[in-house]
Amino acid sequence: MKSPVQVLLAVLDDAWSHPWEGLLYALDGLQEEEATWQAPYYRMEESDSGVFKVGSVLWHMDHLRSCKDVYTAQMIGKEQGPKKERGDDSLASIRAELESSHQRQRGALEGLSDDDLQSRTLDGVPFEEVVRANIRHDTWHAGQIVVARRAWRVGR
Repeated sequence: MKSPVQVLLAVLDDAWSHPWEGLLYALDGLQEEEATWQAPYYRMEESDSGVFKVGSVLWHMDHLRSCKDVYTAQMIGKEQGPKKERGDDSLASIRAELESSHQRQRGALEGLSDDDLQSRTLDGVPFEEVVRANIRHDTWHAGQIVVARRAWRVGR
């Protein structure tokens, strides 16, 4: 029988790399032009990062990277994740950063004991809920990326 940490790791892995529903599936074959495109229904939204167009696939990827860093910091007892210095904002670079953030997050979860899951973040939230929220967040944005890519194919 799997421990609670092992179960969460398995679900996190599915959200990341499931062959039909994972985030990597949603990003498979993505090209720069498609990644930077913004659907018309997002054009009225103000950019929150000043770098990527809100709703573009690159925006979703950078947002996930940032959130994974915050969630990981919470799991290891820090208030914030590492600050990202703006540099190369290419698709390849953002994807590499997202993958690195995911691996750090997976490593932090792997380092927790089952008892640690009941520990609380600095905000008082149990670590288990932080992990579960991040898994839901990954799958929600994977779906948003799939929709954005479909919109790009018909709306460009």
